[in-house]
Amino acid sequence: MSLSDSPSEKPDHLDVNALVLGGTIPRVILGNILALLSALFYAMYVILLKVRIKAEYRIDMQLFFGFVGLFLGPVIMAALLTVWREWIDVGN
Repeated sequence: MSLSDSPSEKPDHLDVNALVLGGTIPRVILGNILALLSALFYAMYVILLKVRIKAEYRIDMQLFFGFVGLFLGPVIMAALLTVWREWIDVGN
């Protein structure tokens, strides 16, 4: 039994289990669901990319990845700032 599997007291900070159906879904199942969702989105991305481009010589890869970074950069930064803020709040 690992430390994450052992029952613990309610923490003062935001608990993921408290947000998901009142804590009835264990974190392992939540992690599995998120992993499957990310795999599904990646599969859709690859399929749409192949359908729209058809051949790699038709696209400027530097420009393409620049646009990918332009759209995903703010999303990643928002997630990192949210986690960082929660981490700072726990420390105080």
